[in-house]
Amino acid sequence: MQRGFTLIEMIATIAVIGILAAMALVRFGDWKANMELEAAAAELASDLRVLQQMTINSAGDNVAIPIMVFNAGERHSYHTVRGLNMVEPSRTLPSSVKVEHTKQIIFTTSGRPVGGSTMTITLARKDNKARKQVIIQAMTGRIQIQ
Repeated sequence: MQRGFTLIEMIATIAVIGILAAMALVRFGDWKANMELEAAAAELASDLRVLQQMTINSAGDNVAIPIMVFNAGERHSYHTVRGLNMVEPSRTLPSSVKVEHTKQIIFTTSGRPVGGSTMTITLARKDNKARKQVIIQAMTGRIQIQ
């Protein structure tokens, strides 16, 4: 009658556990990057709605209309500028996310984007495995994520 495990059985078990752990680690990295992309798209859509509301609220006032400016430097970010002052919302995107948009975003006092055309802001993972688009409808000013 044998008691315990042989050395070969232990090594085989540890190797299987190591392979499974490596596979889980790779999948976790993809999951984390996808969640950061989704969160960044949701935050951008929310910040665009804030910018839109700030513009609508400024109708009739003698204040500068807020503008959202994108920065595609090493860490992608965007800032809201009113006149010469930076105001909220301003964000730096997670290191795994990049923005593929260089235009400024300005809303009219009715909440529609200036320029009269639908605007699309694309956020992507830096490894280009996934993308999210934040779309601003021209006719209504509706902001949605696809």
